[in-house]
Amino acid sequence: MKLSGGCHCGTMSYDLEWPDEAGPKAARICTCAFCTRHNIRYISHPDAVLALRIRNADDVNRYRFETATAQFLICRECGVMPVIIGHQDGALQAVVNANTLEDFVMPEAAPISYDGESLNERLKRRKENWIGRVTVKEGS
Repeated sequence: MKLSGGCHCGTMSYDLEWPDEAGPKAARICTCAFCTRHNIRYISHPDAVLALRIRNADDVNRYRFETATAQFLICRECGVMPVIIGHQDGALQAVVNANTLEDFVMPEAAPISYDGESLNERLKRRKENWIGRVTVKEGS
């Protein structure tokens, strides 16, 4: 199933190829202060494919906090955060903010806390759950 989305102004856009065998998309609500303040709901699947396009890299803020192992891509024009990306074992991984998908019925979302998670546990969880095939194209 092909889904599309992006920030409000179009600085960032993406296509998400969701594996049909994966079934319904379950969203997660991270309970950290950043995600709570932005009301973000995430979806990801290790077999999904994400093609992210960034019109102008200077218009994207790459916010990092806590372990600095992921970048929250925030549009400097409209303020929307459509994806988080991270690198692990030489590969790019991502999760999508489901609120930024077009023509998408939001699945039920369950709150989840990652408090107390060690760095190794965090990286293992991402490797098992985040989108495993990610490309980023910058420029027009």
